[in-house]
Amino acid sequence: MSDDVIKKYLRLVLGVDGAPTVGPSDLDVKTSILASLAALSVALEKVLPDDAQREQISSLVAQIRETWVKSDALNPVLAERIILTLQGQDGLIDDVPAAELATAENLITYGILHETGTTGDSFEAFLDDVIQFLND
Repeated sequence: MSDDVIKKYLRLVLGVDGAPTVGPSDLDVKTSILASLAALSVALEKVLPDDAQREQISSLVAQIRETWVKSDALNPVLAERIILTLQGQDGLIDDVPAAELATAENLITYGILHETGTTGDSFEAFLDDVIQFLND
C-alpha cells in the first residue's frame, strides 16, 4: 500500500481541512485499521509514558472528551480499554467491532493531536512517524 494513500486516509479521518477523500478502492479495511492503530500509538507517545497509570489514562480521555470531541461520541470506557490494550493488557477489546474500534482510535488521536498543537509541519512529521511505525 502506498504511503501517500495512508497519509491521505489519516488526513481525512483526523479532520484536516481540505483533506482529499480516499475511496474504498484506494485503501483496504485492514490497512485502514492498522493505520488508525499506528497513528494512535504514535500520538500516545507524545502524552503518556509507556507505563501510564489508569488515572493518567482516565485524565487524558476526560480532557479529550471535554475539549476536543463531543463527549457522547467517545465512550470513555472503550477509550481507556484501547489505551490499556496498547500498553499490553489483553482481552479488553476482543468483543468490540473493528469499525467501532477504528472510530474511537481516530477520535482519541484527533484529541491528542489538537491537545499537543500538532498542525502544519508538525502534523506532516507525525504522519511520517506513523509511516515509519507501520514499516517497522
